Amino acid sequence: MKYIDWLIQWQENYIRPSVKVRTYERYRLIIEQHIKDKIGSMELNDLSPLVLQRFITELLQSGNKKTGKGLSANSVNAIISVIQSSLKTAHLLGLTKEYTADKLKRPKLTEKPVECFTLVEQKQIEQAILNGKKDKLYGILALLADLCYNKEKYRTRETKCFSFYNFTKNAIKASFLKLLNERPLSKITIKDIVTDCGINRNSFYYHYQDIPSLIEEVIKEETDNIISQYPTISAFEECLKIAVEFALKNKKAVFHVYNSTNRNIFEHYLWNVCQYVVLTYINTVFSDYQVVESDKNVIVKFYKCEIFGQIIWWLDSGMQDDLLESSQRLCELRKGMTEELFRRSSDNQ
Repeated sequence: MKYIDWLIQWQENYIRPSVKVRTYERYRLIIEQHIKDKIGSMELNDLSPLVLQRFITELLQSGNKKTGKGLSANSVNAIISVIQSSLKTAHLLGLTKEYTADKLKRPKLTEKPVECFTLVEQKQIEQAILNGKKDKLYGILALLADLCYNKEKYRTRETKCFSFYNFTKNAIKASFLKLLNERPLSKITIKDIVTDCGINRNSFYYHYQDIPSLIEEVIKEETDNIISQYPTISAFEECLKIAVEFALKNKKAVFHVYNSTNRNIFEHYLWNVCQYVVLTYINTVFSDYQVVESDKNVIVKFYKCEIFGQIIWWLDSGMQDDLLESSQRLCELRKGMTEELFRRSSDNQ
């Protein structure tokens, strides 16, 4: 399939139903103005990392059709996001042999210096908000309160002041998760998010291209947290518990993402978590066994698929059953089976 044919299908079936009209129009213009003529005629499987990186380099050097000059880093990063999102969905649907767009090197953004507030200035802002009695400004007041409470965490040693950059991102994510625990993803708009956390739309777009990119960052952060928190896993029962940890803490939010057009984002990172927990468990418990790599890979694949399948079944059933209890019982019934697999493989050496 040619890339442009897939982009048309991707726009209509995966983007249009899940984003606002303005976001959809921005995607459409990126495809029409920058992607279609250059790489649209290529077959999906011919879009190698080198081909895509050459395209990105060309955009940076002479991508502006009016002036012949290069596009800005922000514009190129927006194009990269469209390429990565569309090709990731294509791979998950089995249209490509592998997903390689994640190897693209993004241009560095020239960020403006972030101005900081001293404690005195924060108090002045706080008093002005309270005196003004404007509800939409109370989100800023909440941010200031949190900064004061966690001042040692956010204070920079050099300037002894506070930066709002990461704090704004965290506020956006917190508001999004709050709303996602209250309603389906299709009922959440960027306006809802910015209203809830007391910022404007421009602040949202400074940090995120759209809601799917926000979803991906939230889920990726949880995935990274899991990986950093569990360098070793000593029991198979822990594997499922760790993999489903975020879903148990945010049941409604995960359920709403899973039952949306952005389910593929959740499934992609869930698959990565399942891979990590199983491989970590095996490397922790069975490192002394001398087995061939192909046998080890088969065992990892089997248990990875089992955990992934159990969680997907649980989600499909409405998250009603006690997943951990049934998994615990299964582990009791087959205790020693994993060790037996490794023993047999080791004996065949």
